[in-house]
Amino acid sequence: MMTDIDEVARALSRAGQWGQALDLLDAAGGSALTAAECAVESDWFAGTELAAGRLTRCAGDGWDLRLLTLRDEYARQLGTPGDPGDLYRRCAELSAAAPDERRRGWAQMWLGLIADNLMGDRERAPGHYRAALRAADDDIYLEREALRHLGDHDLENGDVASAAARWERATALSARGGMIPGLLSQQLLLAVLARETGDTAGALLLAREIARAAAAIGAARLHERVAGFITETTAPGRSPRRA
Repeated sequence: MMTDIDEVARALSRAGQWGQALDLLDAAGGSALTAAECAVESDWFAGTELAAGRLTRCAGDGWDLRLLTLRDEYARQLGTPGDPGDLYRRCAELSAAAPDERRRGWAQMWLGLIADNLMGDRERAPGHYRAALRAADDDIYLEREALRHLGDHDLENGDVASAAARWERATALSARGGMIPGLLSQQLLLAVLARETGDTAGALLLAREIARAAAAIGAARLHERVAGFITETTAPGRSPRRA
């Protein structure tokens, strides 16, 4: 059961204060599952290695723990190839067994990400994202995630207007939800959009500010992504795609 301590810790984690969130949970006797969730977020944005240890402290085999464990495995497979087909199958089982529509939406979100980024199945992924978006209802975090990735497919398909609309909405949701690293990662997509439509100067201006903010909160992995974007954008002879 989620307590006030858990809610405060989750808010700290969304704001990029992962260490403070974990310290609070440890000091105040918060949920081991919430601590594991904060650790997964820290690993994702800051490149720490906290999730594995925190996940082992969680008791039982409930639905939320199983999805969180799958999220951690997904992140690990991005760096070290594993068996994405098995991960996809297990996530599909979680979707079928979800105790409510919102959780089913999150399972659909991760099915899309696995298909997209581990299996390379760009045709399958959008259907999962659309299912996640339908299930989001008043879950702004799920809505944001679905819009982020649907916008990516829009841009790839040449629909710049739809990509812009989805990404601008996702940016606003990131801010509303207090997601500082999430807001920065979403703004990076706006920089991508600017670059791909020919505004290289605007893209670089935004990206450099994102890099500055990511470094300030210790989001090392995000900072690395932004630095890569800047390097790629300033590479000699690069021609932006104009849709």
